Amino acid sequence: NFNGGPSSFYPLPPCRVMDTRNSPESPLSPHETRRVSIRGSCGVPNFAIKLAYSLNITAIPSGPLGYVAVWPAGLPRPLVSTLNSPTGTVVANAAIAAASDIGDLDIFSTNQTHVVIDINGYFAFIGNGGPQSFHPIAPCRAVDTRVPENGPILAGGTARNFQLQTSTCPLSKNATAYALNVTALPPAPL
Repeated sequence: NFNGGPSSFYPLPPCRVMDTRNSPESPLSPHETRRVSIRGSCGVPNFAIKLAYSLNITAIPSGPLGYVAVWPAGLPRPLVSTLNSPTGTVVANAAIAAASDIGDLDIFSTNQTHVVIDINGYFAFIGNGGPQSFHPIAPCRAVDTRVPENGPILAGGTARNFQLQTSTCPLSKNATAYALNVTALPPAPL
């Protein structure tokens, strides 16, 4: 429920909306705020009144990073972080970020860092066509490549399909998308 009205989630195939490692982008400078426009990109329709985005935000810092914050464009920066990396390691975080009235976001970083933003869905008022309902379940491990039935370990540069419906998790047969937490346990730098 955003701004007093009911909303629905509209899933999208994961899509990159920002990558400061690619020209003409540049890394965020210390204490820089940058506008991110998502309207009309990655399958987000221009006509939909977007209330929030479901994002994966990755920081690739050049050293210790206090924090990165994302919020609706044009509003004052909040006193909360979206992700932190005090050791300067690459870190990613899933975030639900409210959008401005025109659908843009602002992003701020305390230190120099590259930023990658991927979108996997958005929230909008009911009636924009094709909404999905969210049905939470208790946390459940659907796949673990450390056990024989899901193994072996994934090799670099390969892809694998996992049949989530065959797991012991109570998943609906009618589900069209899943909210997942994916953990990597690499034997070497990844």
